[in-house]
Amino acid sequence: MTIEKKRQECINHLYGLLKNASKCQQIEGSILTYTNTKADELGIYPDDAPVAYLEIYNQKSLHLLYNIDPNSHVGNKNLIIKILTDQIDLNNIAQCEAHELYPEQWMNIIEMQRVRENLLINHKKQGTSV
Repeated sequence: MTIEKKRQECINHLYGLLKNASKCQQIEGSILTYTNTKADELGIYPDDAPVAYLEIYNQKSLHLLYNIDPNSHVGNKNLIIKILTDQIDLNNIAQCEAHELYPEQWMNIIEMQRVRENLLINHKKQGTSV
């Protein structure tokens, strides 16, 4: 599949979810910008390594599509609302980390990590003060 066909496929999927052509174009443009930046960082160029380039695009587009679709296995019910109510920068949405796209899922994970780090710090302090 060519990048042009993959881009159109992505726009079609986005439109099926959002029903807003402008927002779909912005999101897809963000995915393309992300792909170009990531490919450049990795030394991958569309003409030299089209399969690798397409894989970068495909992975990012699927990541976003699964997060936008409230009925997907990801279960992110809020991102589509944020998109439709202009609460997220669509021109840079592809640069968002998973915890930024679905903070509700990551809050517990981040909190557990913080608790573990505090326990470790306290344990080390107790071990050095004895």
